[in-house]
Amino acid sequence: MFFGMPLWGMAVIWCVLGLFLGAFWNRLVERMPFDKSLRTQEVCPHCSKPVSIFKLFPVFGYLFSKGKYGCCGGKRSGNSVVIELVTAFLAVGTFLLACVLQLCMCSKSVCFGCLHFLLALEWLVLTLVPVCIVDFKYHLLPDTVTIGGIVVGVLLSFMEGGVSPLWSILGTVIAGGGLWVFGKVVAKLLGKEAMGDGDVKLLAGFGAIMGAPLAIETLILGSFLGILVIVPARIIKKNSFSTEEETSVGEFPFGPFLAISAPIIFLFGNEILDWYMAMFEV
Repeated sequence: MFFGMPLWGMAVIWCVLGLFLGAFWNRLVERMPFDKSLRTQEVCPHCSKPVSIFKLFPVFGYLFSKGKYGCCGGKRSGNSVVIELVTAFLAVGTFLLACVLQLCMCSKSVCFGCLHFLLALEWLVLTLVPVCIVDFKYHLLPDTVTIGGIVVGVLLSFMEGGVSPLWSILGTVIAGGGLWVFGKVVAKLLGKEAMGDGDVKLLAGFGAIMGAPLAIETLILGSFLGILVIVPARIIKKNSFSTEEETSVGEFPFGPFLAISAPIIFLFGNEILDWYMAMFEV
């Protein structure tokens, strides 16, 4: 039981929430890189007529319309359905993982510490979708995710089970500010930009959610993962992250590597640090 509801019922709720969040990610991915407002009504890309709200209903709108726009019969892209299903799968999978790791270990039917753990982990996992798609494709990071992470982290700090509000704010400043200073120093040495503002805000959000120590671990792991991908790509002189032309090492998107590292460090960061420190014990 979780807040008086069976786990299967909560899993269904998270699935539905994941579908609607996936629909929102779709709009974000399609509009944010082109500075289009999320509030404007969706229009058909074939005839520019307004699209019915029903057609925007996650997955089912696509199935009931048979993959076509009702206004002109033009074909709808199936990418939106994939993003919605992936987001729903991640939402349910993260919920079940949280149950295995913590929720089911708690004897209380109502535990705000467990709720904090679940919400923080869900945010870190579900934001992987827009971060990876937008940064890989357009080399941008949406403020909805980066600044949103700071807001979410500070709000969650007022709940039982996470870092305190003070440590959340300090985590934001230390993680984001430290990466900003580091980026400026490297840019001065290399004579070109080495770190985007989006990456700084993204790490600041992780600092707000997890605190500065785990955010720094996220940066280290993200850098390691980035090197594993970037170096081989440069050796074979092939960059699969750009949609238009070959880019340099400095133009590789760093946000996805940070985003992938964040939930790993959130779950196992303390254990990884203990294991690392134990290697130096005499």
